Amino acid sequence: MPPIDPVGWVKDRKYMAQNFEESLNQFVRERKKSMQELQELPPLSEPVWDNAYQHPKLGAMSAKMLLANWLAHDHLHLRQIVRLKYERLKSLSGESLAYAGRMVT
Repeated sequence: MPPIDPVGWVKDRKYMAQNFEESLNQFVRERKKSMQELQELPPLSEPVWDNAYQHPKLGAMSAKMLLANWLAHDHLHLRQIVRLKYERLKSLSGESLAYAGRMVT
């Protein structure tokens, strides 16, 4: 697997300076493309979900684990987006949002 540096990417790729709407639209496009590519794979009679990659730090990572973590990672990003939008609304409105409910982080 190629090495990744999520923390370094925030700075190097200037994530904070990027346009939110454009970034969100790019995210959606990339996920749609990924899903289309997965759907176009040749059908298998029975996927081998236990096939695994031996990660140097995390140990065996099965195909099932990778797919589940990919989805979970997207959910975490969506949670970040919702939290940021909530905080922006709170800041711009200057109103108490207590009636809306508690923001769970």
